[in-house]
Amino acid sequence: VFHNAEMAPADKSDESQLNILTTGPGESILHCNKYLRMNVEESNEGMQNSSICRMETFAKYPTPRTKQDVINMLGDQSNVQYPVFRDQPDNPVVTLAVGIFDCVDRTWSLYAGNPKKCEPLVVLPLDTKK
Repeated sequence: VFHNAEMAPADKSDESQLNILTTGPGESILHCNKYLRMNVEESNEGMQNSSICRMETFAKYPTPRTKQDVINMLGDQSNVQYPVFRDQPDNPVVTLAVGIFDCVDRTWSLYAGNPKKCEPLVVLPLDTKK
């Protein structure tokens, strides 16, 4: 079971709005910094456009089934203006690291560069507690 949480400020309230999506085995979740399930006004147009473009890039892929599928998606640079993985020197926003949780092998792989072009910097075991 996996959870995806969206949280936003609430007008005239001292508690934030919260929306939690729960998925199960065989399902996948994609999220790129834009509210997907909450009706919240977003003010940073550049970030919205980036999120929309990255989600459009992800939509071109089939549902990921393997770690390599995830690597291909997270390393995608097909959209020149808003690539999923950003390392362009003229772009003020860059991807510093990529982390991939492999729930089958129970590992967390951390990449210091584009995962399509380099090996993980470290692969950590996931010791899940019951």
